Amino acid sequence: MQTFGFFNSVDGDRKYNAAQMTEYFDGLVSNGVYQNVGQAMVITATGGMVVNAGTGRAIIDCRWLKNDAVLPVEITAANAALPRYTAVVVRLDYTTRKMEITTKDGTAASTPVQPTMSNTDDLKEICLAMVYVAANATNITQANITDMRSSSLCGWVTGLIEQV
Repeated sequence: MQTFGFFNSVDGDRKYNAAQMTEYFDGLVSNGVYQNVGQAMVITATGGMVVNAGTGRAIIDCRWLKNDAVLPVEITAANAALPRYTAVVVRLDYTTRKMEITTKDGTAASTPVQPTMSNTDDLKEICLAMVYVAANATNITQANITDMRSSSLCGWVTGLIEQV
């Protein structure tokens, strides 16, 4: 079957949906964060159990998220006895039809493991940063934050001719 697009509607004969609109970009750009837009969604410590997500844009499966103001992101309270990692992620949820910057907690353990990113038909995530949450911590510092934007867990958006 052949599909095509886009043409102006004449008397309502053209109707396009989100899948058709995003399909246009399939193969043209990769998943990730735009390196040169805003603050490229950098994650920074602010004091207490909150980090900030900088301004920027991200793409997952040709769906996009624009963060046009610094966004405070609350880190879940620390375990009293064991450390863990919390990922700050961009999450694409097809079930709720939503993209957002949020967190994903790993399991508290004497040797904690970073949480894995979801990549299912319904839920996809890219990791902006891993935050080490020490046992009984009440404050996140910049030293606790590992930038993941240039890693395989996130990556920079590239075009047909890779530019990053």
